[in-house]
Amino acid sequence: MELQLKDFPKKIPLDSIAVKSIYESKDSDGTYRIFIDRTLPREIKKSEITIDEWNKQVAPSPRLTKCLKEKITDFDLFSKLYVLELLANEKELDRIRKIAKHKKITLLCKSQNPSRNHALILNRVLLQSL
Repeated sequence: MELQLKDFPKKIPLDSIAVKSIYESKDSDGTYRIFIDRTLPREIKKSEITIDEWNKQVAPSPRLTKCLKEKITDFDLFSKLYVLELLANEKELDRIRKIAKHKKITLLCKSQNPSRNHALILNRVLLQSL
């Protein structure tokens, strides 16, 4: 039997997942918007933002977030520990991947640092695990 392209699982296109801060992107942009923090910033009300899903299951654990916030750990170690947390929740990662195969997703987080945030780590895990 000869294998054909259709026999392989469909991968997520690299451009199908965007990462933004909730501060810069409060309104709908035509993508499926997933907020991936456990709490909203104090200055933003839920009624002020447009999200399709608030997914606390893929947010970093409170303990891990506290370690980073209090500088008990650096971002590199935080990243490694967060990846371990994510990989322990493969079912939820697969659910998000299925959404990303059909529509573009925007992962929203509270961080205002575009190069160091947990949404970037989640994005990498979603794309690399396929």
